[in-house]
Amino acid sequence: MIRVVIVEDEIVVAHFMSEVLKKMGCSVVKVIHKFDNAIETISQIRPDILLLDINLGTEETKKAGITIAEALKHHEILTIFITAYSNDSIVKDAIKQNPENYIVKPFTEESIKISLKLAINKIKNKSDKTSLFTLCPNYIFNAKLKYVTCGEDKIFLTPTELHALELLCTKSNQIVSYEELQNYIWDFKSVSHSAVRELFSRLRKKIPCLKIKNHSGIGYELIIEE
Repeated sequence: MIRVVIVEDEIVVAHFMSEVLKKMGCSVVKVIHKFDNAIETISQIRPDILLLDINLGTEETKKAGITIAEALKHHEILTIFITAYSNDSIVKDAIKQNPENYIVKPFTEESIKISLKLAINKIKNKSDKTSLFTLCPNYIFNAKLKYVTCGEDKIFLTPTELHALELLCTKSNQIVSYEELQNYIWDFKSVSHSAVRELFSRLRKKIPCLKIKNHSGIGYELIIEE
């Protein structure tokens, strides 16, 4: 599922965009209304697509969206700017961030869909090419078809276990925070750290050579040797 973060100071607009994205089959993992801590939050979540309003409502945050995009450019997140500007020097500054597309206010449901389709297809095409993960000798995870094999045998995993493995594989050799694990696996439901530990304990039993490292107080990391 395509994971999206929306940064938009107008609550009604953000809600409207969120509903359209859900209709398109995307997961809106976070809606951010203010510049404060936005960069840190997005860095932790690392969505596939970032819908980013250039102007976050005040004179001081007139170009906040550009500042956020600049700070996050090394994360390789597909950025789509939201803007009320159509011919302005600010737009020229935004273009320098190499965004995937623009959504110009006022917009309709259809204009949102059109702006997002190319980005979604780009992600899906890339995903098709990188859907096989060698977890460890003889164990292969097919992220597209959602199953793990050991040789010719399939390993039974529950939907929650598959979801966890998918997230860890896409971010292999990186620490995934507890917050991101909860948001992605349990759809923003609050779960205890012990529940997370039990989940990964089950995965280790089913895939004995799986290297999942617990970074105490921070999160987990799946180590895959290249």
